[in-house]
Amino acid sequence: MYPSSQKWQTLRKSDFSYVTSLARTWTVRGFLLDSSSCYFLRIMFLLKNLDLHRSKKKNRPTEQSTYRYPPNLSSQHAESLLAQIKDWQLNHGSLLKLVQSETEHSVLARPIGVSVFPTLFPRPVFQHALDLESTYNELYCAVAEDEEWLWDVTKDLVHVEPLAAALWHVHHEVKKAGSVQPLSAGIFRSDYMLHVQSRDDNHDDDDDESNPLANVTLKQVEFNSYSCAGGSHANKVVDMHRYLVRTGAYNHNSNDEEEEEREEEKEDTNPIQPSAIPPNYTIHSLASCLATAHAAYGAPKSQIATKTAVLFIVQPRNFNIADERPIEYALWNRDPPVPAYRVDFPLDVLAYTSLSESGRELLFHPPWLRGKNPLEISVVYMRAGYEAEEYETDFTNKVKEKVKAKANDSSSSSSSSSNSPGRQARLRLELSRAIKCPSLLAHIATFKKVQQALAVPGTLERWLPPDKAAKVRETFMPLYPLDDASDAGRTGRQLATNRPSARSHVLKPSSLEGGSHNVYGEAIPGFLASIPQAQWSSYILMERIRSPSLYNVLMSPPPREIFAGRVVSELGVFGTCLWKRRTSQSRSNNHCDLLVNAVGGWSFKTKDAQIDEMSVVKGYGCFDTPCLVDV
Repeated sequence: MYPSSQKWQTLRKSDFSYVTSLARTWTVRGFLLDSSSCYFLRIMFLLKNLDLHRSKKKNRPTEQSTYRYPPNLSSQHAESLLAQIKDWQLNHGSLLKLVQSETEHSVLARPIGVSVFPTLFPRPVFQHALDLESTYNELYCAVAEDEEWLWDVTKDLVHVEPLAAALWHVHHEVKKAGSVQPLSAGIFRSDYMLHVQSRDDNHDDDDDESNPLANVTLKQVEFNSYSCAGGSHANKVVDMHRYLVRTGAYNHNSNDEEEEEREEEKEDTNPIQPSAIPPNYTIHSLASCLATAHAAYGAPKSQIATKTAVLFIVQPRNFNIADERPIEYALWNRDPPVPAYRVDFPLDVLAYTSLSESGRELLFHPPWLRGKNPLEISVVYMRAGYEAEEYETDFTNKVKEKVKAKANDSSSSSSSSSNSPGRQARLRLELSRAIKCPSLLAHIATFKKVQQALAVPGTLERWLPPDKAAKVRETFMPLYPLDDASDAGRTGRQLATNRPSARSHVLKPSSLEGGSHNVYGEAIPGFLASIPQAQWSSYILMERIRSPSLYNVLMSPPPREIFAGRVVSELGVFGTCLWKRRTSQSRSNNHCDLLVNAVGGWSFKTKDAQIDEMSVVKGYGCFDTPCLVDV
């Protein structure tokens, strides 16, 4: 039996004070324990206690399950391992920018959270997730061009969700003016967790099975079609773990007091081998998607531009540049290079872009090109504009002088019924001839309400053949609307307002992105009681995924720092695609021709199993690597 969550909390609270008291009197290998040594001894203490609990397990059937995981390392070994991890992160930009610290000459950064060891993951399930991505790409490209279906599914959100209202407003304005670009690009990410099929809702999560990976299946957490982050961080972290594997950093090294266990250890098989670390080329793949769209756009169309470029639309004061910039750098490093630039949304979009009078080409006028011909934007890559507040009139406290100084000569601002800079900026981008990555309707397709609607029996067959629809449907957890007009909605309301049934569910807002907006378990009834019932329909209810009992050590920024215990992982598979909208005369079952359909790599995140949130940038989770094992 593994320790209960309460025991683990007690262990984590007491371990540091314990080793601090030891530091007053102990020496390790002749050196007095200072604060840094306490840090490493703390990890050893956690690993040792984790190992003691695991050693009580009996009758483990496979080599992978007999090996102590993560391995218990000597103090010197652990110190070397952690030092190598920190050095790797500093040298490879596995960092988050501390924007508040920025001065004219410097800025601080901190390492992003990472796992110390890769986390065990079944090899067949990993491959299955990769194989599914081309079908998911096909599905969401078709959904993104099925305006009638999307509107029918999300129209009720317009009255209760500001983001849905803003996006549909912009779309209708573009529709009035007429679209001039039939091509769209997509960088998608489908997120999954392992789901234990044999457990029931009353199963004690801490009562581990003999082989926790023996009876798991793949279940989707969500599908992201807009501003999919984490690809660059994931690429760097798997490279880090691969480096550590190749250098032998994970080879088991017992302490002297464990001499009696060494004979037994010799028969164990360490699963952390080079062949267990899957390749990942996410940075290259995402850049290649944008480069392909750039090439598809072709030569400049306007009369005044002589060159084309990709434009990254990003949030101001961005702390996650180490995830965005590598894609930009990869475009510049291609031969020949693909020019790529960044502008903040929405004010810099309004300040430095305009639409040509003739063909609605998107022209970029950066300050360093004053007096020269503008650049014509071939591809707009959206990494901003996914929060409702970005479309509000008071998104910024003041309008920058550069926006006031540069009049908007395009038709976009005059055609908008709102003075919001966010709506004006998004409308200008959507009206333009540039290829959008993704399109506005593809943005709407990422809403959780769409995910719930796709789970309705028979819906997938609208775009997919039965065999593909069946494979996609196997990844769905039960999902419910919360309206009061449908049987499914009434069932969802009953499950959500009943505390025992709510315990095994998660409440998700229909259009807001990011897990920080979710409500979990027993908190759901109280939350729903605190808001008007008219707003309930802006949420969906999803049955919680029951993850297997796996263990690892995580390095997070303060205040969490080091955690050793039960963890839950999330696999995100990136998809890259380019599609062309079909005319009404040429449409059959699908509304688009898929020109490029590829797997773009993956991300892998892990968190303390007792924490609901997974966000790495907010300090809850860590980037990780799957250690593939055969089960």
